[in-house]
Amino acid sequence: MEEVSVINHMSYAVARVPELVNFLRTVDERLVKHNESSFWPAVEGFESIIQRDIWDQVFSRAAGKLVSDPLYNGGRDWGVQGFLLCESDAFHFSVRSTKRKELGRNVVDPVDERMTAISSTMAAPSVIFAVGPEKVGFHVFSMPSSADLDVFDPTARIESRGGREFLPWTRIDIDAPRETLELNSDSAEHCCIVELAMKPSRSQRWEFDRNTGAPLGAVMLSRESVVIKSMLGEIERFRYVPAISQVADLIDHPDFNVRWACMKCAFSLDSTVGRKLLDRLTTDSNPYVRNSALGIIKSMRGSANHAC
Repeated sequence: MEEVSVINHMSYAVARVPELVNFLRTVDERLVKHNESSFWPAVEGFESIIQRDIWDQVFSRAAGKLVSDPLYNGGRDWGVQGFLLCESDAFHFSVRSTKRKELGRNVVDPVDERMTAISSTMAAPSVIFAVGPEKVGFHVFSMPSSADLDVFDPTARIESRGGREFLPWTRIDIDAPRETLELNSDSAEHCCIVELAMKPSRSQRWEFDRNTGAPLGAVMLSRESVVIKSMLGEIERFRYVPAISQVADLIDHPDFNVRWACMKCAFSLDSTVGRKLLDRLTTDSNPYVRNSALGIIKSMRGSANHAC
């Protein structure tokens, strides 16, 4: 059964702008959670909201509340990355600050020359436009079409597609996670970015050496998965055997990172249970998990034969 989006927050700056409210409700009705192919039909009317008079109202209301209400502390709307306009189970809509050039999330600059500049795949497809007085420049990166985004491949390379310029108040589609746009530093000084992005349906994003394109590692995208992995690590560290049944239940978790951590934790608590879970993972939907489980079992059999 498809999971439809449900709006759970709409900013005070948007709630009385009918053009935005109607557009966001349409997106909410059309967008299906975790289904990237539903994103582009859902946002087909994005151009209709790229109007200066609409955003004059939004920016006036956003800043006006800070002036009119001295006790207002920003609430859920204001954050270090910008201003949250609307959020649902399946998407978020925000004005992103460009004080740093990573468009909110996709590039981490080095602190000094000895550190590695990192480019990262973006989490999910998005559509944006720039608010500013002049053209904005981006550097475009893309993943190879053959890369499996859920399997970290140390041989894969992110590919530079060069620079592109866009006029302000112009729709820009970002076909993430295979495509990433990095805002140029010169452009970042004079604009902000309005972005409507789908929430991640992938388990992880990849980070690359920005200069060579070589992969450096994968970063989990789900806060829930990160927390569960941390909990499993503590259970394993303290060998809390009474938790074995709860640990084993996580073998059906949708995130392959959690399924793998579940098996490892179970093995440390009860090798019999751990082996059963390892056998389950030999038919896992994720090829990395599946092949790793088969490799461990093969190694275990080889060690057993050698001992005999």
